[in-house]
Amino acid sequence: MFREEEISVSCIGRSPGVLREFFSECRAEYLKLLKNKTSVFEHRDGDWKKTRAIDVRPLDTVILDERKKTMLLEDIQAFPHPQTRAWYSRRGIPYRKGYLLYGPPGTGKSSLSLSIAGACDLDIYILNISSVDDSSLGELFTELPAHCVILLEDIDAVDATQSRQRGTVKTGQDETSSSNRRCIGGLKSLSPGTWLRG
Repeated sequence: MFREEEISVSCIGRSPGVLREFFSECRAEYLKLLKNKTSVFEHRDGDWKKTRAIDVRPLDTVILDERKKTMLLEDIQAFPHPQTRAWYSRRGIPYRKGYLLYGPPGTGKSSLSLSIAGACDLDIYILNISSVDDSSLGELFTELPAHCVILLEDIDAVDATQSRQRGTVKTGQDETSSSNRRCIGGLKSLSPGTWLRG
């Protein structure tokens, strides 16, 4: 896991030009390290933590109908366009977009998500939806950058929990079920550009 560190830099003299040049070089080197990489953030201790930076996975390595892959990529790339935002605004529709990927484990849902993030040069934020309540979900989404991919995992597991416990009012498990119901309801108010995955 990446650890956040703070460094203070100072220099003797009146001109800040040396520091500007130094930080410019640092930034350039950092961007070189990130080139062709996808930064992965995960929910840890109530906050987003960068856990790794992985090589961009080419879309052609994901087994999926090429036509569907192309349609999906074009749809995602068109979403941030000003004309798309204007289209939503004119119709009074909240400016957000979600995709539900479904299938058994190991069928490429996460791989497709990572490939899309890499193809669009976006960071990806991974959240197990069953691990947060409605309030935490809202707070986590307010901390997201303006442009990113968020991968919400185990939406189907939350639904299964609700189905098993619907109508019961017994143990502490019911509190969890109630929290999950609120969390699912909270998905309706997610921020723009969210990408849902079940």
